[in-house]
Amino acid sequence: NDVKLSLTALYDLDGCSMFRPGFKYIYGNHWIFDIYGVILGGEETRPSRYGSLDWANEVFGRITYQF
Repeated sequence: NDVKLSLTALYDLDGCSMFRPGFKYIYGNHWIFDIYGVILGGEETRPSRYGSLDWANEVFGRITYQF
């Protein structure tokens, strides 16, 4: 059984930020449980800045069985 945590954090000096937390649990040799997220933010609303992508925030999960 393994538990893996991850966090990617990005901060731009223009005030943009992105956080990608993750949790992965491997049970035995076959089951994998994942929960990940993407959180974008910032005051800048110009195209190609994270502030304009606040609609893209998401959290998702996955259950996998491999053989």
